[in-house]
Amino acid sequence: MKQKFFDLIRSTVTVEFLKDEQIKPVFDLIGELETDHREGSKPNYTIALANDVELSKLPQATVFYAGDVAEDGFFEFARNNSHWSVIKPGQISGVFSLDRPEGKIVRMSSCPAGAKFIVNGFALDQAVLLGNQSLIHAAVIESPDGNSRLVIHAASGIGKTTTTLALAAAGYKICSDDVAVVGSGDNNRSDVWGFPRHLKVHKKTAEMLPWLHSFITPEGWNHLDEQIIRRSDLDNVGYLANSAPKTVSTVIALSRSNGKSTSLRQQDRFESLAALSSENIQFNSTGLLPGHEKHFDIYAALIADTTSYELCVSDDMQEIVDAVDDIVKFQR
Repeated sequence: MKQKFFDLIRSTVTVEFLKDEQIKPVFDLIGELETDHREGSKPNYTIALANDVELSKLPQATVFYAGDVAEDGFFEFARNNSHWSVIKPGQISGVFSLDRPEGKIVRMSSCPAGAKFIVNGFALDQAVLLGNQSLIHAAVIESPDGNSRLVIHAASGIGKTTTTLALAAAGYKICSDDVAVVGSGDNNRSDVWGFPRHLKVHKKTAEMLPWLHSFITPEGWNHLDEQIIRRSDLDNVGYLANSAPKTVSTVIALSRSNGKSTSLRQQDRFESLAALSSENIQFNSTGLLPGHEKHFDIYAALIADTTSYELCVSDDMQEIVDAVDDIVKFQR
């Protein structure tokens, strides 16, 4: 059995596997966080990986959700007294203990990439929660002076990546364009750091931001008109923030203006928490997914610590930059 270790700032994760190809989906998510040993002072979560064996299924389990998850098709969620599970039948299963920091993922060789991402994401979610942190589906940028970070959340397809890249070209630094981790910092205020994933850019974004053409290739678009921009390429031009957590100053709910001018308005805390929770906390027929009550507490603390806005964006990149500049100036 091989092992690799990853530093999640306030917790660590140990991944156990037999073949190197088994760990690739984990590396796609957190490869930059690999460390050469497990940090003994931090709580540790262990994920065991297996391939092409019988998919794990919980005995005497109650199914609490069975249906589509995003665009990745049918999944089944179940739990018994000691574990909960997520299974894509015939493809992949993840089983997670309710009382011990451990989980197991079994996948077949034919498992599609999207299903791997979802199940591995649930495993990493459990590992992050062990350190009283929470994953958040959001982009995170750092102010040009480096003093604070802004969390930008929206449903998929609204424009988090486009907005993030437009701001990077205007002097902001990218922590993440899609997945980040929020927690409580040393000063008891909410802080955030970004999962080190490469950016997935749509062809329309490249059309709106012509400077991206130096990072992409005409033949690189996939069937969804998307391609990857590597973090190292963005780092080479000074567009990435460092990986350490920093205090959050602002939470921004991103929406589309349907062709009108970009507009900005402040949100009250109830509205902001409701919007953030609806995009990040999953409900089912029996209530919350296991662990998601902790997510809610962490999000509530985040909103209490920050100022919240709704940013309704047009296709005019300069209007977006000007609106965020106004937010940062107001926070000083």
